[in-house]
Amino acid sequence: MTVDRLNYYRIAESPYTLDRIDLPESHIVNGREFPAAFKLNLQGETYEKFKVDQLLKNFSQSGTFTKLVEDHGAVVLRDLVENSDETKAGEIADFIATIESNRGHVEFLQNGTLIPRDQIAQNLYAANRQAAPESRILQHNEYSRFKKYPITLIFTILDYTAKGGETPLVHGAELYNKAIRELPVFVEKLSKHGLAFRKESWPRVPTKDNKAIWNHEVTFGRNIKPGDSLEIQKQKAEQIAREYISDNIDWTPEDDLVIESYAKALKKFKGEPLIFSSIPAFFQNYNPENPNITFGNNENFDYEELKTFVDITNKLEYKHNWKSGDIVFIHNYQVSHGKLPYSDGKRNTEVGMWDEASPNKILDFVDYVL
Repeated sequence: MTVDRLNYYRIAESPYTLDRIDLPESHIVNGREFPAAFKLNLQGETYEKFKVDQLLKNFSQSGTFTKLVEDHGAVVLRDLVENSDETKAGEIADFIATIESNRGHVEFLQNGTLIPRDQIAQNLYAANRQAAPESRILQHNEYSRFKKYPITLIFTILDYTAKGGETPLVHGAELYNKAIRELPVFVEKLSKHGLAFRKESWPRVPTKDNKAIWNHEVTFGRNIKPGDSLEIQKQKAEQIAREYISDNIDWTPEDDLVIESYAKALKKFKGEPLIFSSIPAFFQNYNPENPNITFGNNENFDYEELKTFVDITNKLEYKHNWKSGDIVFIHNYQVSHGKLPYSDGKRNTEVGMWDEASPNKILDFVDYVL
């Protein structure tokens, strides 16, 4: 699964090109650069949005873009809009839709989020607005603990003036290669038992920590209508929870929703083994006396092994240094993500999620047992 280095992309219908650029900290994973990046080159012409759209449509329809994302794990597109700021959300969303729809993808419906996400544009939602600038979010593959997860995760920052705040990415194949050497017993247990996530909860009413309530659109309230009784709301929420998240569902006397989920953490994508999980993110609030995550057979982690796994993960991070208007397309099966602290400026991240329309997508992404 390799691709010759594509140094630029052009079509006869447009004078513009997409030129390959080098990214600091990019590196080689299984013989391929991670990630890859391209910058729009106007070739001295005036910027016209429809010509950019034309170029991106062909880039996608030809299969070139899909191959790049699959081979490199993530692809950065730079300077697709001029003078990027937060008024350009609609233009960025249009370009994302052009790329994703023309490679057979449909928008992935977000369900089960732990914090509220408000829609910014047609396929973009606010991400991490509640997270304090000084906070760090450790690595996780989006929705990896759920039944359904997107194949493509897209981040953009329209106006980036902050110090710090890079987006760290880890390639799951590189993580597997490192962990199987340094923590073979830990990885073998992941392979054999998978993971269990203990009693995640979504409150009925807002709480001080601003956790997402279960009837929000991107938690479990997508089908709830004004005037629905509480029981009808709960039925609709539970239907989505069972379809997208888990069958292990309970309601508290206060009508809070509680879910336990199980997931396999070792996968193969197109024959290559990788780790697909949210272990580091759950480690941030891990309590050995009352763990929020265990092996799938309910066996607790050895704390030192768990800490070592998280340390290994952190050391493998590629840290994306943003330029305003960057769009980062992440192959969610292969690559996890997080957030680094920032200060003194703007860093509002927007997120979009897309999935293959074909039901056969699972054929390329399967559980892996050692």
